[in-house]
Amino acid sequence: MVLPFIDALGYNIFNTTDEVIPEYTASIGSHKDARADYAIIKDGEAFAVIECKAFGTPLDVHKSQLEWYFVNSPARIGILTDGNRYIFYSDLEERHVMDKKPFMDFTLTALDKNVLPRLKLLCKDKYNPDDFIETADKLKFSREFRRLIDEQFKNPDDDFARLFIGKVYSGKLMSSILEKYKPVLKEALAIYVNDQIAKRLDISPIPEPAPQEEPTPEEQKPKEVVPDNGIVTHNTEVWGYMTVKAMLAKYIDPKRIYMKDQKTKCAILRDAILHRLRYHAAFITASMWALRLRKNSPQSAAPSGFENRYP
Repeated sequence: MVLPFIDALGYNIFNTTDEVIPEYTASIGSHKDARADYAIIKDGEAFAVIECKAFGTPLDVHKSQLEWYFVNSPARIGILTDGNRYIFYSDLEERHVMDKKPFMDFTLTALDKNVLPRLKLLCKDKYNPDDFIETADKLKFSREFRRLIDEQFKNPDDDFARLFIGKVYSGKLMSSILEKYKPVLKEALAIYVNDQIAKRLDISPIPEPAPQEEPTPEEQKPKEVVPDNGIVTHNTEVWGYMTVKAMLAKYIDPKRIYMKDQKTKCAILRDAILHRLRYHAAFITASMWALRLRKNSPQSAAPSGFENRYP
């Protein structure tokens, strides 16, 4: 898996003298047999060293081994991989000293489309050391910022909570005040994220639950059942419809997806025609449920690339 990856970047894997050197020597002092699995050469000098492990091997525990090869080579990029997961390091904080945190980390089996433009900067015909290091520096900070935002959204700490609560609460921010309003802040963050997703999908945001009121004696009396067409649209069907639109947004304009509820089933249609995508939803817990898609239409009716993603 590693050699095809290097080959995809445009380097001749059969040129083991000037482009891709296996068992690259990175020795120093008494460690004369230290060798990185591969080194990628540009203008006669190694700019990347690669340490390979067996597929599925936990890579983090082998970071120190890559660090040794990195320090003892002219490379500015260190790559630790099991053939599927690739972790990229550089020396952004101190020259010739590999950073503790990577600037890029991805897996080929779940490749984010945003990774491809970054990988192109490593290609043989595009690689420029200064440009790439500048990009790597931005990627590292962006990656850490997103990680911190995710952590704070899930569980805001006191500093994060104080920043927001202090903008609203005019009194002294005692620990009791922080603990009181941290759950409110966490809920507000979740609502904000849902609203942003709804806007992007061009659907109405989920309304905040209204406070429950005790029913009056008049409201508790049995009401006459008015006959209708027997079709009841449940919340799970609406949520399923919204989820399907989100999952297909990469392939189909969400405005082309419709929901048609019937007595015995709820169909999700593309372009309001009979080539429909049907879903089945079941609650796993009170707040989580699994969604599975299957196609009823012929292969030719599916959008390009969709049949491979959702078999």
